[in-house]
Amino acid sequence: MKSPKDQSPYWPIDQGGESEGPSLTDILGALTDIDQRESSVDGRQAARDAYFASVPPTRWTSYGLSDFLTSKGYEFDAVIDGRLWSVRPYRNLNRIQFSSSTIQWVLMAEDDATSGGRPQYATSDHVHPFDWGGEEGDQPWRVASTQVEIASYSGDAETPEARAGYGFLDGHVSTKAFGEVYENFTKNLFYPEVAN
Repeated sequence: MKSPKDQSPYWPIDQGGESEGPSLTDILGALTDIDQRESSVDGRQAARDAYFASVPPTRWTSYGLSDFLTSKGYEFDAVIDGRLWSVRPYRNLNRIQFSSSTIQWVLMAEDDATSGGRPQYATSDHVHPFDWGGEEGDQPWRVASTQVEIASYSGDAETPEARAGYGFLDGHVSTKAFGEVYENFTKNLFYPEVAN
């Protein structure tokens, strides 16, 4: 799905971008071939990594979801503000108490080319809000803006006042300032345990 506002150079040429990378159909075919050829999980992952490293980076969607809500999501335990948090993937919507205040969808960063010249988030389908920080002295909007177009509606991505549209689990979309949706790990609308 492509947003009408999305000007990422990583879209395929036939979709208005500059990428000579494979189509989504080609990617799915290559991944199917890899899965049939490789018997181990590690072998499949290594073959997938090698395949993606060999093709030009290409964008297939404008939108991504919060990694807190992916089925693979990271699992970790962390002590934050004196409390033990056991972060686990949300594979069941019944675990989410406040779907109307939990962000699921964002507009992915359009261009975040690294020093190696390959983007990470401009060609991805999810973001990592647990990496954005927000402890004393942090500026989480700076990290988030490398993953999300936090100023796609208005404002400056260098400030927490940057405004973008966010899609919530209950299906509604709302335009909000970044500072309204994310302050730190314990005060944000991406992590269902604290989004209320």
